[in-house]
Amino acid sequence: MKSLLRRVKNKLFKPGVQPLAIRSGPFAGVIMNLDLGSQTQKYMGWYEHELHRWVRRYQSGIKTLIDVGSEAGVYTMFALLRTGADKVLAFEPNPVVRDSMRQNFALNNLKIADPRLVWSESFVGNENASPIVSLNQVAGAAAGPILVKLDIEGGEIDALHGAGALLARKDVRWLIETHSVECENGCLELLKAAGLTVKIVKNAWWRLFIPEHRAIPLNRWVVAHHPSDAI
Repeated sequence: MKSLLRRVKNKLFKPGVQPLAIRSGPFAGVIMNLDLGSQTQKYMGWYEHELHRWVRRYQSGIKTLIDVGSEAGVYTMFALLRTGADKVLAFEPNPVVRDSMRQNFALNNLKIADPRLVWSESFVGNENASPIVSLNQVAGAAAGPILVKLDIEGGEIDALHGAGALLARKDVRWLIETHSVECENGCLELLKAAGLTVKIVKNAWWRLFIPEHRAIPLNRWVVAHHPSDAI
């Protein structure tokens, strides 16, 4: 079945990097340089589809987005283009990925110098010692509601340990990608200890037929918000 789907995809989509607008989901219309040979799901809007309803729910009314592990910038661009966020903090230490983000910004008529954007090359963790910063240092007093997206390949627990000021607030919403059972359990423990309503978002059943082909032991998400947050 998987090989059949791959052959059909290769016939329908021309491989090679090209600027394309995402077709569906909350990021629909955002333009990115995509290679349809390997990024068809991003183009169709199926990539991380399980999280989309939470993105729609949590983006409502936000004043700040904190995008930790911004990669090629889809969340950052979404916040600048589609929400009323006054401040977007994007953290991406990988220089190759940052170059992709610059190109994608240009495709959407956005500028890295946008006054709403704070773009950082720092790692986010549990201390403040260059090149590492904590979320308490850079965002503890940010205007809310705040949406925090964490996707830093196993560093999520350290980031949460450095985010006590945000965890204590009632207007912060969390989207956290987890790549191991240990990371998932550690995030759950910290979020629940802060009194947040927490849910694990599992892979959809149809991923048996349309997988994302990630070479990692686990790919799920943890979402959390304060019980009093009216969303």
